[in-house]
Amino acid sequence: MARSHFQGDHRGLAAAADGEFGRFGRMFGGLEGPEFDEGALAALATSMIKDDAGQFFNVADSDENVRLPAGYTYFGQFVDHDLTLDKTSIGDAEADPEAISNFRTAALDLDCVYGNGPGGDVILYDEKYRFRLSSHRIGPAPSGPNATRTQFDHRRDKDGVALIGDPRNDENTLVAQIHQAFTVFHNRILGTDALMNGVQSTSERFRRAARLARWHYQWVVLHDYLKRICQPEVYRDIVNPGGTPRLRLYPKPGDVAAYPYMPIEFAAAAYRFGHSMVRPSYALNAVVGTQQAPPPHTRVPIFRADTTNKLKDLRGFRRIPEHWGIDWSYFLELEGEAPDVQGGEGLLQPAYRIDTMLVDPLRLLVNPDLQGRKPIERNLAYLNLLRGSRLRLPTAEQVGQAMSVGSFPAARFPMLTPEQIWSAGSRNNASFSGSTGDAGIDAARDARRPLLDSFGANTPLWYYVLREAEWYGTWDPGDTDDMPAAERGGNDKLGGHHLGPIGSTIVLESFLGLLLGDPGSFIHQAGWRPMAPIAPTGTDNFELKHLIHWALG
Repeated sequence: MARSHFQGDHRGLAAAADGEFGRFGRMFGGLEGPEFDEGALAALATSMIKDDAGQFFNVADSDENVRLPAGYTYFGQFVDHDLTLDKTSIGDAEADPEAISNFRTAALDLDCVYGNGPGGDVILYDEKYRFRLSSHRIGPAPSGPNATRTQFDHRRDKDGVALIGDPRNDENTLVAQIHQAFTVFHNRILGTDALMNGVQSTSERFRRAARLARWHYQWVVLHDYLKRICQPEVYRDIVNPGGTPRLRLYPKPGDVAAYPYMPIEFAAAAYRFGHSMVRPSYALNAVVGTQQAPPPHTRVPIFRADTTNKLKDLRGFRRIPEHWGIDWSYFLELEGEAPDVQGGEGLLQPAYRIDTMLVDPLRLLVNPDLQGRKPIERNLAYLNLLRGSRLRLPTAEQVGQAMSVGSFPAARFPMLTPEQIWSAGSRNNASFSGSTGDAGIDAARDARRPLLDSFGANTPLWYYVLREAEWYGTWDPGDTDDMPAAERGGNDKLGGHHLGPIGSTIVLESFLGLLLGDPGSFIHQAGWRPMAPIAPTGTDNFELKHLIHWALG
């Protein structure tokens, strides 16, 4: 077997060769839930899809999450691909997660970008161990000196297949361009002598560049992404900024296993919150998806059933069309940059709320392996619920009871009652009879009320994670993370601006457990902080926007 480029810190081929590294396991010990009636799951999934084709570029949607720019939706997908690859199909899901192999390393190590390194994936690298880049231009000319744009597509074979470390990162135009940003990020680090610390040999320069790329990426995940998506009180309690993280669920390294594991409650439920953040359509830049663009002046859908015209949606596994390079000011809060649209219509596109509603395109997935199936079997909500059922994930009630013991931060926020679970809207919209004044909430509430009889005190964990985000995730303009929870979002009837207590706990414990279990992560480098020139001088909070801007700006 070829040598890994990450010998000594459990990366690449070295990790893949060990059958124990990164296996799935249960965070809550022996807790297993029931296998649900598939008819009840179908009814629940149907109630979770909203008829929403999106708005014109200059029209704000009520579903928008003002805390979270849309770029984080697809950064989250990129992170997921870095952590997990389960090759079992939905029909072959096993109730024993420890029997499922994870074909990604259970670490935030960018193995989805680096693949097996220059020694194992020679086609990805040049003789100086830089990523080979395409000359196929997809980005419009920058409009100013600070413009941050994706300029080039990936290298592709004759069939249009991207030559990258993880083919899944080409499954849509948006995550493909995040992947591209990280390849350029590596190359820029490698070419910046001030960051190389005098290292001269090609292999050692590669190792240092990869290490710095991983550490900056890990910092963004922990101190930017997770801080934005998790409940502030739970984030402060578990991350414990400035101190030692407080893990109560995820085994500390050395306690019970030689390697970190991937909690199935995280991978198959809690971390799937991102599906609700997907917008039905996006503008990419001033000439694709805006009022300034050619007719019909609408955002581009994520995908459509009609596949005859490649310019109709954002699906991947093909050459990215000309002019479809992302202007990142449409997806991230870049300092000094704003969407380049005439007439004052420019809007930074927020992600959608973390709630129990998925957009209409997710009702009927267009994946080739799903073609020919019944419509409900192509419904993403149904597929998530069915997979959780077949894996016998613990119910929300089982997890809530486990977290009610001791000092879990989640225990400070009451478990939702059955009446609250099988409804819709935030804690500020707690009327369970009559009209709430919001047609979407009314319809979802009316569709779910009968489901209490079907599920009783056994709520599917994925649905509950979304429902508590809706209930607890209230936020008003001007609110801050350090405000008491009861004072935030007093006028917000929709919620969903961040995860709730149970979802936040599972997500944070999983990420921190993986970082602590990785001896090569930045968390083991005492006092390390993002470095200049990657991090702007005087910046206390290094965020995704800084990484993307330095790589592409």
